[in-house]
Amino acid sequence: MPRGNTLIPLLAINEGKEKYGYIPFEYVDKSKHLIHVNYAGLGVILISKKVLEKIKFRFDEKPGFDDWFFCKDAEREGFKIYADLGIKCKHLIKNRPWDWSQIRL
Repeated sequence: MPRGNTLIPLLAINEGKEKYGYIPFEYVDKSKHLIHVNYAGLGVILISKKVLEKIKFRFDEKPGFDDWFFCKDAEREGFKIYADLGIKCKHLIKNRPWDWSQIRL
């Protein structure tokens, strides 16, 4: 997701009772650490074969996104989700209101 001219990942943590909060931009921008998260967008992700054998991609009638449902299902099965904030990746987004030349990595 772009913020100004910087591309930041979609990462969230559980703040309790099914309330999730996005990782603050300032932390993502300055950190180079591996952190535990409860949700990560699936645009650029490494998934263990063990996870893929247990978790099925699914459609849900509730408003939301497949990556959100996948992360919740993975956690429900006991898997942990981590984000490496030292890696910055570009992700293809159609009809975006910005150009890649505007993005700083």
